[in-house]
Amino acid sequence: MSCGSEIIVAPRAPSRPRRPAGDGRPWEQPGAVRRDCESHRSGLLLALGDASLLLGALSLPLGFLAVTGLCLGAAAWALASRDLRRMRARAMDPAGLSGTALGRGRARAGVALSLYAAALWGWFLLVVT
Repeated sequence: MSCGSEIIVAPRAPSRPRRPAGDGRPWEQPGAVRRDCESHRSGLLLALGDASLLLGALSLPLGFLAVTGLCLGAAAWALASRDLRRMRARAMDPAGLSGTALGRGRARAGVALSLYAAALWGWFLLVVT
């Protein structure tokens, strides 16, 4: 190189734009939820759990309701468990966490009552009559 010759500079690689220090991803902050996550359905699960519990209780005097209470309770239990897993993974709105957990508990109780009533009626029909 001699004095007066041109200096060629290699172009810089494009860099990612820098975010300001306080402008992180807001959904990654503690307690925050993404706005595009799936909405909760705790109201539906509470209703299914209540219906299962009611049918389980009614199946004690009316044995034929045990099958319906058992099926409804098992479905509500499975759906609530799935939703609770998704809420813990932050893929579903966690605002319905307590309602979903309560619905799952009521569905479990409905399944237990329905199974008890089915066993009681089965014993009554096979042994007593």
